[in-house]
Amino acid sequence: MTAESADGPAVHHDRETSVVVLEHVVHGRAVATGRPYHNHFVPVITIRDRDRRGAAVPVRRAGAGAGS
Repeated sequence: MTAESADGPAVHHDRETSVVVLEHVVHGRAVATGRPYHNHFVPVITIRDRDRRGAAVPVRRAGAGAGS
């Protein structure tokens, strides 16, 4: 796959549940066939704490890839 462009991220944040949903899409072409490729990513992150700098510390990531 050769990446050509990307859209997003669109950010959805539910402050009551501390859940953040990010949506983005990568567009490209398959190297072997030249056919278009569109990969949609939707990470779902639950945030409960912040580190000493104030950055969010995720405690659970639904739908993350292997090893996450």
